Amino acid sequence: MITASNFFFESSTELKLLKTTAPNSTGAFFKQSTHITLGHMEKIDVLIIGAGVSGSVAALKAAKEGLRTVIVEKKKKPGDPQTRVDITRDSGITEIVQELKLEIGDHSRVSRWFSPKDSFILTSKIGDYFVKRGQEEDSFEVSTLRKAENAGAEVITGVRIEGIKKDGHMVNEVILNSGEEISPGYVIAASGQEPDVLRKMGIKLEEKNPVHFIAYGEISIGLDIPKKVSHIFFDSKTIPHGYFYMGKTSEGLGVSAVVLSSDEIMNVKERYRHFIEHNNTVSGQISKYRVLNSFYSSRYAAEIGERVHGNVLLVGDSGRFMDPLVGYGVNPSIYTGYWAADAIKRQDLAAYKKSIRKTLDEIRNGRKGRNVFLALKNEDFDMLMEGMKELSKEIDIDEFMDNPGRYSLHIAKAVLKKPGLVSMLKYLPSFI
Repeated sequence: MITASNFFFESSTELKLLKTTAPNSTGAFFKQSTHITLGHMEKIDVLIIGAGVSGSVAALKAAKEGLRTVIVEKKKKPGDPQTRVDITRDSGITEIVQELKLEIGDHSRVSRWFSPKDSFILTSKIGDYFVKRGQEEDSFEVSTLRKAENAGAEVITGVRIEGIKKDGHMVNEVILNSGEEISPGYVIAASGQEPDVLRKMGIKLEEKNPVHFIAYGEISIGLDIPKKVSHIFFDSKTIPHGYFYMGKTSEGLGVSAVVLSSDEIMNVKERYRHFIEHNNTVSGQISKYRVLNSFYSSRYAAEIGERVHGNVLLVGDSGRFMDPLVGYGVNPSIYTGYWAADAIKRQDLAAYKKSIRKTLDEIRNGRKGRNVFLALKNEDFDMLMEGMKELSKEIDIDEFMDNPGRYSLHIAKAVLKKPGLVSMLKYLPSFI
């Protein structure tokens, strides 16, 4: 995470929204390398490398299953240095959230989609979670690690992987830069997109069709939009190959960001400002907001081969589990972290491969949608909004998106009412 400014203000409202990281029950932060209690060549059930979203979920699931679990994180304080709110779909993770009692934030099934000249309000069976990220006590990563620690996991921060020894394809010894040696039964690689850890384990990802996502955004108070309703904007002229989104939590913490999927553009922060200046709706909605901090991220989505290498399971960004259409990362990180730990508990790594098929199918579908998205111009976005409003009068949009081919008669009726929609039919085969 490449970061920008991080400011804290003194008003009670702002301090409530951006809480400082609280100590754990022992009166200290998570154990750092100088406080490690592991013995020499300690044998454990599972070692998790990386304490982000997927790593923290994996640690909590593994610990609750009774596995001796150690999770290591290179940063002294886990979580992204800058507070932000990620909006991610709930598909496939609601049961996980409920089982592990994850503090994931607000949930909503209502979103509003904007083209340059029109908009469409969608109430969907697939909802959004508003996930607070960062190093505060109520951020997703820190709160989940607290639960994992309380369940028996050893959480160690400020430590790096110095070396790895293997017996054939199996990792049987991990050496920390503190000198400690760990003998894990299994390893969950949750170190994000850093190649160093995988390289030390002799794992080389053969990436195909990579998509580079870059994002810049601001966390604020005073954003003039309804709470728990995500706003998504498309404009092929001001944000080509990307989109702008806004959201506000029930506590009033706002997020506004631009997400781009191309390197051949102006600076992402400049693109953020450029879009706001040219969109009257957004300009009005942020006119009275106060920025608490800003954030920047750069990540890749890609097709790779295996996510299981010997006794090593790749989860989250390490396994390139990322939606190639809109850049969702939290949802697949939660999903894969949970199912990796579940497979280890059952000592059946084939179960992990089976569990992630759904996520991989969604990623493949996202790639199809991306090819269409890249071809859309502003007039197409306008017509798409108009078409969705027309179709929603007669059919369920969720069911239509699941299988548009079943609704050819309704599409024909919509085209008769709005002849301009015929221009959108050329994209339909990509979704059937």
